[in-house]
Amino acid sequence: TAVNLAGTTVVDDLTVSDDLTVTDDLIVGGDIDLEGSIDVNGTANLDVVDIDGAVNMATTALVTGVLTTTAATVHNGGITMPNSAKAIFGSDGDLEIYHGGSDSYIREKGAGNLRITTDSQVIIAKHNDENMINAVANGAVTLYYNSAAKLATTNTGVDITGTTVTDG
Repeated sequence: TAVNLAGTTVVDDLTVSDDLTVTDDLIVGGDIDLEGSIDVNGTANLDVVDIDGAVNMATTALVTGVLTTTAATVHNGGITMPNSAKAIFGSDGDLEIYHGGSDSYIREKGAGNLRITTDSQVIIAKHNDENMINAVANGAVTLYYNSAAKLATTNTGVDITGTTVTDG
């Protein structure tokens, strides 16, 4: 059975057991308790959202303020940021990683050091695997010129490949 209401109608308690269609504004002065799902076609403007459970976004989520999480976030497709936008770490913003438009930066600006640690090997290379520096844990450090080893530490000292020029 359909009920058509025009104008302002005040209802103290309303239970709907099937679909409810509202073609104009619906103003609720109290809580809404829902069982099931909500399907919104259009924009939902919400001042505060408290979600217990998972959130699935089928498209882009736009946050114009600060997004604060109290748990880890998982990004299966990566994170894309515009030029000069910084990924900032530490409660005082001590570590920054960003791309300035032409150069990329990793900046430690706190009182501590920037430490790169590994259990095996640190390799600094050009994107096409052209070695520049290779540092092996408990082993050699090798410096390269145009991917050719030029200076390497060994357990007995230093190996130098090519001509050595010294001044002084």
